[in-house]
This record gives sequence, C-alpha cells and structure tokens, in this order.
Amino acid sequence: MTKKYVLTISSILLLIIITIIGATYAYYSIIVSDNNNVLGNSKKYEILYSGGTHITGDIQAVARKEDGKSTIVQIGLASGSAKANATLYIDIVNISRNLAIAGFKWEVYRIEGSNEVYVNDGNFASKETGNEIPIVTDYPLTDTENETLTQFKVYFWIDGNNSDNNIEGGTFEGYIGARTDVLTGIVKTS
Repeated sequence: MTKKYVLTISSILLLIIITIIGATYAYYSIIVSDNNNVLGNSKKYEILYSGGTHITGDIQAVARKEDGKSTIVQIGLASGSAKANATLYIDIVNISRNLAIAGFKWEVYRIEGSNEVYVNDGNFASKETGNEIPIVTDYPLTDTENETLTQFKVYFWIDGNNSDNNIEGGTFEGYIGARTDVLTGIVKTS
C-alpha cells in the first residue's frame, strides 16, 4: 500500500466518525429541546427527629395516665426538603409476661402550644419483646422553614382500675422510633 492510499482511507474514516458524532449530537439536542417536561432539579430529603427518653424500669399501677411515665418526641422536615409522611412506633425492647395485659396502656397526643390533642391509644395485651406497635401512621411532616418540629407526647401507665396484683415485679423497656416514606423519582417524558 502506498502512503497516499493509507492517507485517503484514514481521512475517509475520520470524516465518517465526525459525521456520526455530529448527527447523534444534533438528534439528542432536538429531542431535549422539544420536550418541555424534562426537568433537571431535585430536592433534598432530610428528616429531623429528636427521640424522647428511653422508657424503662418498674411501672406501677396508677389512677391517671399523668401519674405514669411519659416521653416527648419531635419530628419534621428540614427547610426545603421533599414532602414525606412519618410513622411513629413503640419498639418493645423488653416486656415481662405479667405486663403484656390490657391494663398496661399507652396514649399519644400532639402538642399544639400548651394543648395536648388526642391522636391514638392502645395497650400491651399479648405483646412480646421485639414487637413494634404503630402509634401514629402516615403523618404528613411539615417543613421547618415556617414551623417548628411537630411534638408528640406518649404516656405509659398501668390502669389501677383494670389490673390486679399479678403486675408486681413486672418490668418494661422500650423507646419511640420513627420511619418515613420511601421516596422514588419518576421522570416524565411526555
């Protein structure tokens, strides 16, 4: 092969490659500029949560929930975060068998200023160590840019009117946990 022949073939191949790259770029430029639904922005996903105290120890029978144990948790979205819902739950780390009764109760209230607004209630009947009890489900979280974190107060007590002496020596250990929606993204192309 002569030098002139190799130079001609190389020039033709280079011209073909440049044409393919240019045509591909032009095609995708037209597609993207014609599609007004393609957006390139995103939002952060940041949950702010402050758990309450660990509920543990010997729980005594009382006449009112206010005389039992309680904890306050706070939850919300960071400023500019994507919207999400949260679920709060009681995570039972340890419960003695004699406290897995209907007389061992919990109640949840949302704190609004100086008021407590009822949200939910239940009991520990037939609950075991390792169980989770959902206490607030699919709660829409608020952005902290305009508001403070949402506060929930959770009461734990043994209703003295609904229990007997079998509760003596019973112990409980648990805490309030939180989880949020799983977020996924969708690209809309039409």
